[in-house]
Formats: sequence, structure tokens, C-alpha cells
Amino acid sequence: MSMRTIGIRKGNARVKNYILAKLDSLNKEDLNIVFEDYNKSDLLYIKCSLKEGFLAGIKNNKISNDLIKNIATILSDVIINNYEYLLIKKVIDDYYIYITEAEKEQIFKFVDRIIKRDDNNYSGSIYKQLRRNMIKEIIFDYLKTEDLIILDGFINFRLNDYKKELYLVVDRAFKEFIAQKEYDEFIKLLKYFVEIQDSKVDVIHIVADKKYGYILLDDKKRKISIENDKDLLNESSEKGLNNDDTLISSLISIAPKKIYIHNISEFSNKELIKTIQNVFSDRMEICSNCDICGFVALKSKNKLN
Repeated sequence: MSMRTIGIRKGNARVKNYILAKLDSLNKEDLNIVFEDYNKSDLLYIKCSLKEGFLAGIKNNKISNDLIKNIATILSDVIINNYEYLLIKKVIDDYYIYITEAEKEQIFKFVDRIIKRDDNNYSGSIYKQLRRNMIKEIIFDYLKTEDLIILDGFINFRLNDYKKELYLVVDRAFKEFIAQKEYDEFIKLLKYFVEIQDSKVDVIHIVADKKYGYILLDDKKRKISIENDKDLLNESSEKGLNNDDTLISSLISIAPKKIYIHNISEFSNKELIKTIQNVFSDRMEICSNCDICGFVALKSKNKLN
């Protein structure tokens, strides 16, 4: 069984040209093959085999396996690059029938972000290679005993483990989508609270300190005392605010017209900066070169010395 035939949907020029180009490149390597394509019914078939007499060598089985391995590699790339996102959309349609089309598109974007993020988190896109290898092994095992593979049918009925992997990615994306949706609604609510309140002070300076947490200063650079303000969460320490939630609650209660953030490198939670920005928009400004920044920098230098 040195001949194998690939069946793909007629009219899929991109997949056809990719397969033919890859098969042609094999002739420039150690594996000499012949291939031809022809139409039958609604499918296009690509038949490939070793050149006549090429199997007469001493490594017949190895050469035949190399042909199958190369076909499996080509088809795994075809599936990853041409079918994967179609399969992901089908998973979303099949499992999340109760959400709107717009929300499905958002989930799809989260899936795309997760796949690209996971690929980039590994050297050489190992996550993508793992998916490719999973498909490649299944195709290789199939072609060891079968001489014809109809690609669409194979994807639908033989790649269950691979599709389960895609489902897990979609599930992660759905959870991130829900978390983002809840965050956006939370930010919208906080913005509303800020807009309906009168500002208690015009300007607030926020200084982050590893020891004391967050210190709030007014426009005269005086520490703002919140201990007796019943509108605020009373979670502040004597020196400053030591909790991210307390800082957000304090800012919303005070509703300043302008917020300056100093010593941003001391903010261990960078998402906190993003939240303040989302709630207060153009009211917030990050400062990097003023007398307060200079004082903080000098104090940090003295601590090191």
C-alpha cells in the first residue's frame, strides 16, 4: 500500500494548492513521489505514491512510512491553518445557543486571544505544535491501514480528541468573556457613582508606598484624613490606605476633579491603575517628574543607602 489518496472539497483552491506545493517540495528532498489530482463528483482527489521502482531499495517499509508521515504532516498543517477556527465557531454555535450572535463574536475573539497568548507563552509556539502533533498522529495511524482519506469526513468523525481540546479553549474564552462583562458592568456602575456625586476635593495626589500602602494628598500636599468619613470604607491605616479596594472606594466617595498618580513603579497591582483610569477617564493623570515624585525617589534612595 504505497499509494495514498486525499479527498477535499472541490473549489477549495487554497487547500488544494497548499497540498500540491508541499507534495512537490518532497521531490526536492530524499523522498521521490508522483502525484496527480482529479475531480470526481463533488470532491477533488489528490493521489500520491512513490515513484515506480523506488520501493526496490532495502528500506521499503521506512520509505513507505516516510510517505505517510509527510502526508500526515501536510494535512495536520491544513487542518490547523484552514479548519481550526471553523471548528471553534462550530463549538461556540453548538454549546452556547442561548447567547446573541454579537456575544458569540466576542467569545471567538477571546478564543483567538487565548490561542495566540498560549502560543506566545511557549518558546517556538509549542502549544500550537502540540495540537498539530495530536492531529498528525491520528492521521498517521489512520493512513497506516487506509489508502484513502476524505478530509472533511475525517475531521468530523476521527478528530474527537482534538475537538475536545478546542472545546476546553472555548470554555476558557467563555469564562474570560463573562469575567470581562462583569468587570465592564462594575466599571459602568462606579462611573455612575462618580458622576452623580459632588467632588469633596478638587485634586488628589496618590502616592504608593510599600510600607504604608497608599497615601492621599490634597492640592496643598497635605495628607487627606478619611478615618472619620462615614462614606468611606474604614480600612485605612494610620499612615495610609493599605488595600486596593479601599483606595477605589475612597476615590469614588471623594470624587475628585483631578487625580495625580505618583511613584507608579510602587503599584504592585497594575490592574488597579487600569481600573482608576476606566472609572475616572481624563480626570486621572500619571505623573513622573514633580516635587512629590522627586521626594519619593529621594526617600527610596536614602533607604537603599
